[in-house]
Amino acid sequence: MAEVIEKPREKLIAYGADELSDAELLALVLRTGYKGKNVLAWSVELIQRHGGLSGLATLGVADLIGKKKIEHGLGEAKAAVLLAVMEIGRRVAKDQTSRQSLHTPQAVASYLYPLFRGENQERFLLLSLDVRTCLLKTDTVFIGTIDHAIVHPREVFALALRRGAARIIVAHNHPSGDPTPSKDDEMITLRLNEAGKILGVELLDHVIIGNGCWSSLKERGVF
Repeated sequence: MAEVIEKPREKLIAYGADELSDAELLALVLRTGYKGKNVLAWSVELIQRHGGLSGLATLGVADLIGKKKIEHGLGEAKAAVLLAVMEIGRRVAKDQTSRQSLHTPQAVASYLYPLFRGENQERFLLLSLDVRTCLLKTDTVFIGTIDHAIVHPREVFALALRRGAARIIVAHNHPSGDPTPSKDDEMITLRLNEAGKILGVELLDHVIIGNGCWSSLKERGVF
């Protein structure tokens, strides 16, 4: 009979990290529990309370450190390590995807999900691309309630030209979770498309990210 290994570190060494549950991985990060609670049981509780690792990843410094923190079992040292690990995961995901060609709305959405995770404000992004639709740079153009009067083509394309973009994709999130484009979203897209034709920088798409879903204004036939 195969040996049953219960300790996460030993299990990882024996079988590999991909054999560990989310709670076991978190237990390795936290290392120890607190009085009356072992680290694995605590990890299970944290994951359940926040809706999985993706929920934990939305927590910021204010949530974990300071007077208003929502998890009182975490000291500053553990909270700092947890925040660092989650940020490393986001950066790795961003780096891996940024090397890919963003030639489909699905590819764009996969790249954007980690960037928008946990956002409670609208954020308008510019993705500058080369001639092969490979990502050169991602820039935040605007944060806040977005309408066609605020997002000006001049600012978008001035930034795109500084990045040496041959093509661009713009994107923003809907904190409500519904990625259905508004009239303002459509107007912004049409203005950017016309400006791109004049400047010779093609607008490939405008992608809106919701809660685990997305919408492409190109696929919707807006332009």
